[in-house]
Amino acid sequence: MTVTRWERSRDRVTTALALVTGCAGVWSIVWSFLPGQDEVPGLDIVFQALGLMTGPSIFLGLLLIVISGGLLRRMRAALVLVLAMQVLSLASDAFTLVLQATADPADAADLPEDLVRSMWLLAGCILAAMVVTVWLWPYVRVRGVARVRWAAFALFGGLLSSALLALGLTSLWPGDLGDLGLRVKWSLGAALGSPTAFTDSLTPAGIEGVATLADVVSAVALVMAGFVLLRSPRIRPGIGAADELAVRRLLLSHGEADSLGYFATRRDQSVVLSSDGRAAITYRVEVSVCVASADPVGDPAAWPEAISTWLALCARHGWFPAALSASTAGAKAYVAAGLKAIAMGDEAVVRVDRFALNSPRMQPVRRAVRRLERSGAATSFRRQSEIPVAELDRLAALAAAWRSNDTERGFSMALDRFGDPTDARNVVVTAYDRSGNPIGLLSFVRGGAAGSRWISCAGRRTPTTASRSS
Repeated sequence: MTVTRWERSRDRVTTALALVTGCAGVWSIVWSFLPGQDEVPGLDIVFQALGLMTGPSIFLGLLLIVISGGLLRRMRAALVLVLAMQVLSLASDAFTLVLQATADPADAADLPEDLVRSMWLLAGCILAAMVVTVWLWPYVRVRGVARVRWAAFALFGGLLSSALLALGLTSLWPGDLGDLGLRVKWSLGAALGSPTAFTDSLTPAGIEGVATLADVVSAVALVMAGFVLLRSPRIRPGIGAADELAVRRLLLSHGEADSLGYFATRRDQSVVLSSDGRAAITYRVEVSVCVASADPVGDPAAWPEAISTWLALCARHGWFPAALSASTAGAKAYVAAGLKAIAMGDEAVVRVDRFALNSPRMQPVRRAVRRLERSGAATSFRRQSEIPVAELDRLAALAAAWRSNDTERGFSMALDRFGDPTDARNVVVTAYDRSGNPIGLLSFVRGGAAGSRWISCAGRRTPTTASRSS
């Protein structure tokens, strides 16, 4: 897949807008704890020029942070909220300028001329920011209508609760806020982070804590709505029988160079195929990251299309794409599609024809071998298909019991199904004590179509096995 210059530009601008929006949110939260909140700091002018609504409010701050997260996920709902803020900001400035232009000279003198010029400049900046926001629209493709609906429900319910709480508490000071209508307006403003938004009077002394409490309740509701909005779609992982057969066919025809290719058949992963079926990518979604397992499988000439299909899937669901344990060739293919490569190590290869225990560096291994020999341990090397069913079932149960946790670790370098009938060609190495009880096992899968390499995929031992050198 070729990434055009315009796509890169839109990507960078969207990321920059997300970061600026997040900074505006952090600034609003910090501003809410600063003295002299009635004065507009110079830093706030920068955010106003972009049409971002900031203010000394935890609610506004968290709202902007949630929008920032949505923009990083390329969600259109977040872009709509930014555009709505810009429209409201521009409409407010335009309304003020229209009033200024149509007012009597005596009234117009209330606004200094330099302030009017500043407002014209601010309106121009907001209009330019709106043009950029609209330009980003085709690139921000994640819709998630159902999530937006539930997020809006959670936010509306939280804001309503916050307003009712503020209204109930202000009933303790009925003379300070005036009649019921004024208290309702004040409570609605407090729920939205600005108690005086719908009233002309200032907040009476003594009830500032009510406004703070309402702001915190609204902020909690916003966090809940943001979680609903930004969470990844629930996709049940698992590779179907047809997809597994397709992956195995690709490994049979083009799997010779890929030592980790067989792990693409793990059943806790999903698979996406290129349009012609010549290549595939297996992946799993963790939180909001879609992790591809090592290289694509199949014809290397079809890798770019498979990666393109996978990236389109990530963009559709708002996932961050990543690949783990890719080879040099695979890393180059991912980088060509727009990802960045980070070196994390290499495979440890044991060449059987060169391996010997008499090397000085192998002294700890020699001690461990001698200790096991003195204990009377014995080993067997068998294909999985050669192991009787009852014994294989017992070994599978022991392998699960000896595992240190409930999750099978490895992802791109381990299987999740020891003893499965489809892995009949795997090699199982079993260690027994003097009484013939299993005390450890290793499992190897074939690396490459010709079986010239064997890859360790599972290593288990009973906790009482004396296998460490001392």
